[in-house]
Order: sequence, then structure tokens, then C-alpha cells
Amino acid sequence: MKRSDIADAVLVRMQTIQKTNGFLTDFGTNAEKDRTDMMDEESENFLIDIVAGAWESEDQGHQVRRWMNISVAFACVGDTAIELAQDALQDIVKAIYTDTTWGGLAILTEETGGAIDKDVSDQLFAWGEVDMRILYATIEGEI
Repeated sequence: MKRSDIADAVLVRMQTIQKTNGFLTDFGTNAEKDRTDMMDEESENFLIDIVAGAWESEDQGHQVRRWMNISVAFACVGDTAIELAQDALQDIVKAIYTDTTWGGLAILTEETGGAIDKDVSDQLFAWGEVDMRILYATIEGEI
């Protein structure tokens, strides 16, 4: 339960990435969790996808501490895709560090990596991700 609550909190935070909230981009207007569709380059020029990955446990009596891995992936297309991806990376990191407890759901968040890459086919396409792990406490038997 707590694991999905944290993933939902990450999504909600990423949805705040909008210029009207003081960010460089509006990537938050197209943020999803566990997206399965490919980017529709005709109707979308940017997106964010949150993927909650593996976790590991540290048992401490009745309480269990778990590390959950989360990737915040992003992509964009168009003539300014590289600059937009660089801005998106800054926005995502800023959003993460707004509150690393995710509204009190977690104990700690650590950024574990990040990258940007690009490709040119019919048009310029750039993508990247920010990886983090989040430590949270739960009770035995609950994830």
C-alpha cells in the first residue's frame, strides 16, 4: 500500500512541473505513471513517465524499512528538443528536492542517476531519466 502511495505522490509532484508554478517547462501537463503507449509525435511534443521498480527490505522488529527504486523518464521532440530535455532534467530534480519525504510518506530520497540522450530521424528527439531510491517505513507484510 505505502509503495503505491509514494509512486502516486511522485506522479502528483511531477504534474506540478508547469511554468505557472515557477518551472522552466510544462512537462507536468503530460505526466503519467507506468505508461505503455509510445509517444505520439503528432500530438505530443513532451512527456514524463514514472516507473516504480524493485525494492529491498531491512527488517527492524515489527517495522520494516524498504528502499524503492523509481525512474522518472522524459522525452521530447522538435527543433528545441535538446534544450527542452535539459530544462526538463532541471525541473524534475527541482521537483524531487521540493520535499524528499513526499508529504511525510518517506524517510529519505536519494538521487541515483540521470542522463539525457538524443537521436535524429525525421525530427530531433531527446529523452532522459532521473533515477532515485526512496526509503520508507512500513509494517511486516505490507509493501
